[in-house]
Amino acid sequence: KLTKLEGGQLKLSDFQGKVIVVNFWATWCGPCLTEMPLLEKTMAKYQQDREVVFLALSTDEEHDDVAPFVKQHKFKLPIAFADGLDAAFRISSIPTTIIFNRSGEISFRQAGFNPREDFVAKLSEKIEAAKK
Repeated sequence: KLTKLEGGQLKLSDFQGKVIVVNFWATWCGPCLTEMPLLEKTMAKYQQDREVVFLALSTDEEHDDVAPFVKQHKFKLPIAFADGLDAAFRISSIPTTIIFNRSGEISFRQAGFNPREDFVAKLSEKIEAAKK
């Protein structure tokens, strides 16, 4: 269970059988700020696909910093707090994006952000592979 930005709980088990795109990020992370709009672009591309779920998990220790940051940048991604999930998945650098296939297995993992590649195209390709 994770805590949603707006309060309440988010159960990962609710997404069983779906492809889940999880992005670990923080308010103080410059590359995260560059990547977030691209992640939102990818989410918009899949907005009609009920089989794909996007979650942005904040690794910020100061939870109070997150809501004003999200509001300032007008992010629309579903945001929750990592609540230790970053440690469980051994996230050593952020941003880190992980895609879980329908069976709940990790089908893709990328640590860091590479501005020289087409993030939306690459992520879309990896999502399609996870859907199979």
